[in-house]
Amino acid sequence: MDRNQWATTTGIRNLTRYLEDESDGRVAGLIDEPNWRDEWRGQRRSRRHFVPYLLQKFDSAMTTLGYRATPLRGAANVKVTGMGVFLYALVLYSRHPLGEEFWQTTLDSADKQLQMKL
Repeated sequence: MDRNQWATTTGIRNLTRYLEDESDGRVAGLIDEPNWRDEWRGQRRSRRHFVPYLLQKFDSAMTTLGYRATPLRGAANVKVTGMGVFLYALVLYSRHPLGEEFWQTTLDSADKQLQMKL
């Protein structure tokens, strides 16, 4: 079976730093795009759209490495129980379709209390 890659997007509480601190290279390293801020600013979108933007950019970076594209609906947002506060997103990347089946089965069989829905 193909090697799988788990990606997490954490620390959105530090969003201001990521968006405004030009010396912070964490997002650039994650998506392998040093000038991502220029594109983000050019889109003039609100900050609530940043996570989907970041997931799309990460998806592009992963497909460049030969992994199968994973649509946003394939991401599992993990939130604080009872509060709905976003913590991070889990995404499974695989070079083989069986990886996608494994991920979907995992999401479908998650305990309702722990189920990860968008």
